[in-house]
Amino acid sequence: MTDAAAPAQTTQTFVVVLAKKDALVGELERLAKRARRLGSMPITWTFGEITTKEVSVRRPMVDDEDAAVLPGAMTHVTRKVPFIQLTLTGAAPRMAGWTFAAVIQNLEGINILRHVPGVEREIPDQYRTRGPVCDHCQAQRNRKDTYLLVDESGRWMQVGSSCLVDFLGHEDPHAVASYAELLASAAGLCASAEDDEEGGFGFGGGRRLYALVEYLACVAAEIRESGWVPKSRVDNPALSTAEQAADRLDPPPRATRRDRSVTDADRAVAEASAEWALALDQSGEHMNDYLWNLHAVARAGVTEARTIGIAASMVAAYTKAEARKRELAARKPSDYVGEIGERRSFVLTLQRHHSFETAFGWKSLYSFRDEEDNVFVWFTSAGDDELTEGATYTVLGTIKEHEEYKGTRQTILSRCSAVEHDAAAYIAIRNEEVRKALSKKAKKSALTAEEQTQLDTLQKAAREAAREARKQKKAAALDEATTTMVVCGQP
Repeated sequence: MTDAAAPAQTTQTFVVVLAKKDALVGELERLAKRARRLGSMPITWTFGEITTKEVSVRRPMVDDEDAAVLPGAMTHVTRKVPFIQLTLTGAAPRMAGWTFAAVIQNLEGINILRHVPGVEREIPDQYRTRGPVCDHCQAQRNRKDTYLLVDESGRWMQVGSSCLVDFLGHEDPHAVASYAELLASAAGLCASAEDDEEGGFGFGGGRRLYALVEYLACVAAEIRESGWVPKSRVDNPALSTAEQAADRLDPPPRATRRDRSVTDADRAVAEASAEWALALDQSGEHMNDYLWNLHAVARAGVTEARTIGIAASMVAAYTKAEARKRELAARKPSDYVGEIGERRSFVLTLQRHHSFETAFGWKSLYSFRDEEDNVFVWFTSAGDDELTEGATYTVLGTIKEHEEYKGTRQTILSRCSAVEHDAAAYIAIRNEEVRKALSKKAKKSALTAEEQTQLDTLQKAAREAAREARKQKKAAALDEATTTMVVCGQP
């Protein structure tokens, strides 16, 4: 990269599936080699600690039809999967005060955005649908790709590759642009290794163009027969679902003979997947870039070599979304728990955790559910990195308020602490909390007959527990005294 680019190091951290590490490194090495040919700052990566998470995995021989009608326990099994932290390092592609923020791939009126790591600004939504216009020459041509640049003031410019020289005022900005594409591709590879539903590695070779639903029917057939296999899970990319579906639809000359049939059920899944992706923009919620790219491919109605991985993942993502919808439908409606101002313990399972920046600094949101499917939310600026999604904890917190969010009743907690749940310990803690609360209430007003009976039972249990504790303490002291006498040689 030239001096005019003023490169500054940028890093991005991912947590990838350990089993995908070798395949991912192979693809990253290919991109790093191309970066070296450009004379750019190297694209490098380092691995950190290995962690284990529990994930839900579809059982072997369970197809989409079975998964749609059978209970989750029959179709999926929980497994502990090892993940490894990966830190990707490159140079923020800058030149003449402008930073390359993204590469925009145009798909006939809708775009796929390929982010360049190191750009913290959120890309305006208008570039998701804007045509291949160059803001420099004001011409709209049949461009396959354009570049999105941003300056320090937050001004955005969409520039065609042929105008980069004039716009940036430098004789060779294309090396920087190429480096930006490589860095975006590297980040995309790492992101795809974090989650199977978000596509696989990129594709090479000649141009292949398929009608989307026809291709998705072949994807559904491959998943029905062999399960979802992203490119990041196999050493040979040709064995991935995306490529096997292409082989089923359009086999090359002298291809291996195999069953390439597609059933009516496969076509139904394909149509449902495309309709689901097409309707993603109607939810009223802001889509993340992966969902937007799925929507963009659905809007295009066709798929090619560079979008075939995203297209194939549409069926897997749709299946996952439908399973999630059934799970939510089976849940009981959430209700408010406790009284505002009450401080007590709960048995809660962590559903989701994410952090976000506010005007007052970073905050973390923890969303829990109890055994009755009631929702609890804890906002905090401190956070607890030890909490794991899917794990159950004994949470001590104060009920701050009751509020409804998007039709769901939520109990908002504050001043929380959480420990790994232990059933026996929780019962003892909760009984003591109830005993103290009833004793405090009895001093202010008369208890109901049921409350009085409960208080009497808990106080009796507390007295017995105290007596047992004193007995054990006395026995321990006697044992210690006896041991001391023996050591000293006293009879």
